[in-house]
Amino acid sequence: KILYLSVGDRSVASSRTRVYSFVPYLKSGSPGIKARVICYTPSWQCRRILAMQRLNIAQKICAKAYSGAIILSLMAAAPFFDVICIQKVILSRFNMAVLKILNGRIVFDFDDAIYMKKDITHMLRAASCVIVSNNYLREFALKYNPKVYKMISPVKVEGGVRAQKGDEVRLGWIGLPETSAYLYPVLPVLGRLKNEFGNLKMEFMGCAKNGDFDLLGIRCTAWSLDAEKDYLGSLDIGIMPLFNDRWAQGKGGYKLLQYMAMGIPCVASPVGVNREIIKDGINGFLADDEKEWHERLSRLIKNPALRGRMGGEGRRMARELYSYET
Repeated sequence: KILYLSVGDRSVASSRTRVYSFVPYLKSGSPGIKARVICYTPSWQCRRILAMQRLNIAQKICAKAYSGAIILSLMAAAPFFDVICIQKVILSRFNMAVLKILNGRIVFDFDDAIYMKKDITHMLRAASCVIVSNNYLREFALKYNPKVYKMISPVKVEGGVRAQKGDEVRLGWIGLPETSAYLYPVLPVLGRLKNEFGNLKMEFMGCAKNGDFDLLGIRCTAWSLDAEKDYLGSLDIGIMPLFNDRWAQGKGGYKLLQYMAMGIPCVASPVGVNREIIKDGINGFLADDEKEWHERLSRLIKNPALRGRMGGEGRRMARELYSYET
């Protein structure tokens, strides 16, 4: 029996991929496993966080009361489960100590460099083992716990060979308003490509509203879980630019896995786990500066056969290496 404490609901990508969507596959692989999930953050707060909307005083009080009640329910249920899996929630030192007394079999799971924003060393030391999404996070966690395992956030792979559409080439990006800043360094390149290729259409899902996007003819749409699959299915090329900093080094590369699972060739910055996921020239390209971004994207825009080959290889790799079944 496993009790999960997730940081968010299904709208939060890390909770969706590492808890809610993972549990059914866990149960199907081992019929004797039973799992219960409790969510630390109320759904209305998750929606506001994703939209980068601040909470007023009343909302902060309500959110604090909700999370406090969840911690109490966690403590009450802990003795009746075999394992407690805490997904990205940072408990107080006192609460973690109490939980350790109630149930010493604790797994701590995180997929971002959250230790840059808040101390998690007490979580790492108290856990029986730690699960992370890449080697950069693993190196940090090993300083405080000898049992650290890597699990890249799995992805669902559906369908067969991706069908080529007409002459129009759709380039896209999917993310959140807070991560759309990663797009700004490649905007000059996208502007040049827009002028060079009349058949190029660009649409970003989940990005912050920005006049620069409008000037380049980039359509920005709000992210929603219901619309995500259809949006990804409409793309011919997916991009994942990143800054080369400590926070980006801790990113899990899930955006790339989403592209690959849909048979979409990717172009990404050679930062962190991107270097592991993208095999340059096979399932996508790595691009380090404006010249490389322009050259790689131009090749994909001009060559549908190349897009098909890379997209097919990406789907194969997603299924064999990064899927829930694997």
